[in-house]
Amino acid sequence: MRRIMITLVAALAVGGAAACQPKAEPASSEKTTNVDDSKTEPGDETMSDGLPEFTTVTITKSGGIAGITETVTIDADGAWSYVKARMAPQDGTLEGERLSQLRSLVADPELTTKGEPSTDQCADMFVYAVTAETADGKTVETATDDCGIAPNETMGHLLDLVIEATPM
Repeated sequence: MRRIMITLVAALAVGGAAACQPKAEPASSEKTTNVDDSKTEPGDETMSDGLPEFTTVTITKSGGIAGITETVTIDADGAWSYVKARMAPQDGTLEGERLSQLRSLVADPELTTKGEPSTDQCADMFVYAVTAETADGKTVETATDDCGIAPNETMGHLLDLVIEATPM
């Protein structure tokens, strides 16, 4: 998995270089949380492929020396919108394999698994937050930063997919 150097809290954009300095304990932003620990039960809203149906997935990139915020919101049908301050909003559609991959990544329980903590502290980093709303009313939230931590593999794939498919 390639190292992600883009912040995802409002949208993804490449920012300034990270200035890392050693520290004794992990940064507090190096966390991944699951707001709703409930598991998908039989009878929950699912797609024909058996995965939970999401209504929206919002990926936000924020931080950096300039304090940027970018957001990509993706609907269940693959329609996405991208917003960044002082720029015209953009939109598009994820189709076929990309939409299927997004669905699989959002449904993967590993998405909210905590990654290995970093031993570095960055003065200039981006934070990426993912919020998924499911058709059955559940919310899943997770976050990571680009300060030397390797997010779990699922989070890394999700960020890569969104970065490649949208202006983020």
